[in-house]
Amino acid sequence: MFHAPITTTTHHGGFTVAKNTLKLWTDGTRQAVLSNYRTKSANRKTGDMAQLSILTEAIKPTEAIKTRQDGLICGDCPLRHGKGCYVNPMANNAQWRAVQGADVSPFPTLRKGLRFGTYGDPSYIPIDSVDAWSSRVPTWTGYTHQWHKVDADYSRFFMASVDGISDRTREQAKDSGYRTFRILSPTEDVGTGEILCPNSTHGIQCADCGLCAGTSRGGKDIAIKAHGAPNKVKMWTEDE
Repeated sequence: MFHAPITTTTHHGGFTVAKNTLKLWTDGTRQAVLSNYRTKSANRKTGDMAQLSILTEAIKPTEAIKTRQDGLICGDCPLRHGKGCYVNPMANNAQWRAVQGADVSPFPTLRKGLRFGTYGDPSYIPIDSVDAWSSRVPTWTGYTHQWHKVDADYSRFFMASVDGISDRTREQAKDSGYRTFRILSPTEDVGTGEILCPNSTHGIQCADCGLCAGTSRGGKDIAIKAHGAPNKVKMWTEDE
């Protein structure tokens, strides 16, 4: 059942967190945390979608990055350790604090889409949970950098992230059964079977697009030009 937005809030380190944050799963080291499932997301690219982050249980996100332990939730993503990830971990600190000591809750039925892995890699979540949760939302997006080492069944739900920095290629991901989401350098063109992200070409928000849902959606692979802060875009331009 969908619940109307509520206004009760708590304050954590300068951030205001609405009482709409749930712990959905934990393996004792990692936890899946749902947020913005009651309140509206202000993300201009994605539109109003619920957010699901994979966080460490014992270490707050900024500390995990500082101590280079974020690989516990990000795997071998080359953008970890603060090198190029676009996610603001301060917001994840607030989510982490909000579920400290909380019990695991059932996944609510939502009337809006879900972002699997707003932070962290969603392939750490057991595949049966991913399957069950995706059935309780109208649409979702999901990306994994761990496509080369996890069960290929995750390809039904998530895009294979191909960043152009590691030596793992789009062709390898395709051979593993995935649709791909690839980051392009500013001068690079899309390849055969790829289209540019509709948000970058037409301003369509992820909540209305829904293409990045693995093979369950089908269609072409998605690519996007490197974007964000200049120091992060530099990762894709320094060899040009």
